[in-house]
Amino acid sequence: MKDMQRGRMIYSTKPKGYPKYGGVEIELGIYGIFDTKKVKWCYYIISYVTDPQSNNMKLTEDICSRSSTATYDTIEGLGKQVANKEEGVKFIEEYKCKWETGSNETTQEMRDKKIDEILDEE
Repeated sequence: MKDMQRGRMIYSTKPKGYPKYGGVEIELGIYGIFDTKKVKWCYYIISYVTDPQSNNMKLTEDICSRSSTATYDTIEGLGKQVANKEEGVKFIEEYKCKWETGSNETTQEMRDKKIDEILDEE
């Protein structure tokens, strides 16, 4: 059954200053799994590291529910499924923004406040 699936990383980013896992930088990504029989993509948000020697991916607990070797089964079981790539990118960018700024406000909220401050000064 799994030979009817193909997968690839659709989107990936590394949050600045994010902790490492086993000395390797953790990345956040959207992994797409394509079912060749149903002709349908499924998208999963994952946190992962790539082993520099073997180039193998390992899921981390940051977004996935536990650490595990990355396979189609573990990505489907432990990753956060989203409806499409855009929804996944939005989630990851918000996660990344909140981590990097140390704030629960999104980038748009921060921009709106700054614009309000500038307009109030005039």
